[in-house]
Amino acid sequence: MLTVRIADCHLCADDPHTALATLTPVLDTDGTPLPALVRHELRGLRTRLAAGADRWGPGAAEAVARLGAAI
Repeated sequence: MLTVRIADCHLCADDPHTALATLTPVLDTDGTPLPALVRHELRGLRTRLAAGADRWGPGAAEAVARLGAAI
């Protein structure tokens, strides 16, 4: 949960590359479902990431898809 919040802080500070790097361990799970509260936080982060994907490039759009699959 803390990792997701830290990534969200980076995203809100207009630093999507650091946000995505921070999220990598969360998204690279072995298929085990994430806890409900973490999924809730990831939904908000995904919404903010999708809103800025045009400015942040294709990596952001790819991350939005990965987040959708994780939650």
